[in-house]
Amino acid sequence: MAAPTLPAKYAAERDWIVPDALEIKRYSALSANWAFTKEIIGQIQAVLGAAKLPDTLLTLAVAGSLGRMDAAKDVSDCDLLVVLSDAGLKDEARAKATYDDVWAVLKRLDLNPPKPTGTFSKPTSIEQLCDKKNIGAADEDMRSFAKRLLLLLETQPVYKPDGYQKVVDAVVKSYAEEYVAKDPRKEWGFLINDLIRYFRSLCVNYQWDFENEHGKWPLGESITRDPGMIELRGPVFHPPDLTWLQIEPATAGFRELGRMHRAADTVLRPYIVRDEVSPLHAGDSYCPHVTLGWSSSEADVLALFTPPAPVAIVARLVSLVLVKYPEEWPVKEDLKIVYVAYLSVQSL
Repeated sequence: MAAPTLPAKYAAERDWIVPDALEIKRYSALSANWAFTKEIIGQIQAVLGAAKLPDTLLTLAVAGSLGRMDAAKDVSDCDLLVVLSDAGLKDEARAKATYDDVWAVLKRLDLNPPKPTGTFSKPTSIEQLCDKKNIGAADEDMRSFAKRLLLLLETQPVYKPDGYQKVVDAVVKSYAEEYVAKDPRKEWGFLINDLIRYFRSLCVNYQWDFENEHGKWPLGESITRDPGMIELRGPVFHPPDLTWLQIEPATAGFRELGRMHRAADTVLRPYIVRDEVSPLHAGDSYCPHVTLGWSSSEADVLALFTPPAPVAIVARLVSLVLVKYPEEWPVKEDLKIVYVAYLSVQSL
């Protein structure tokens, strides 16, 4: 079996990875995110290319959703890997100034910066990424650990691509020393085990983050923006046993709630342990409503009004609450409120 032909260009320079294996146009969200990411990376490269930045800046690379080509408007951070020369990083004041210079240049693009406590909140260097005393150590700094693995997994250069290749080569060689570099017949066990360690650490950190540090991932303005007036009509019986007030699909409120749902789904998807949304209401088929009751029947709904007289209620959404449900259903205990976001409700 012939070895696969790898793409010669970075993802942002092409339309799709393997057109014969998957037709991206069939997946509207994936296609839109790919096009959006290409546009943003192009803007970043243009702005950085025209800027006068310090010589100690070895390279810049996007990671996260931008590196993976699945960034979404208003909800994606610009995870930027800033790599300085070894001497440039050791001078802490100078390193911080260079990092700030980069973001000052990018300010005009109105990008969402990395989380202040996150992996990309500080610059790094080849020496820091490849320090043999730290790679694999139990107390290795999580930021350096994550930068090193994410560099290999999901980054693309946006400034000084030659410097980027130099960094990648150095990281790969740090895993090859004493192993593959001495005997090509050996496997990349060191790198594979570090990748496994990273993914395991990521899974555990997500769980800890969800339980303890939800405040560090506040919902963005795209989610908490006031959707305006919402028109409720009903009651409506929804098989098999649900009764709700329905939000009119032809209204602006319905469209705004759909937008908020998609934005929230993008942000919160990594934290979901088990998705219980039925396929009927997943994705674009999301149906916003106000639940009145479970275990009801159509006869129960009809009996509410004699003769039947559907009501219309105009309402405003004032807050969003992220709740963790117990394992058992129906719920027999208090729900745990994980996060509350209050909307900036516009005056009537």
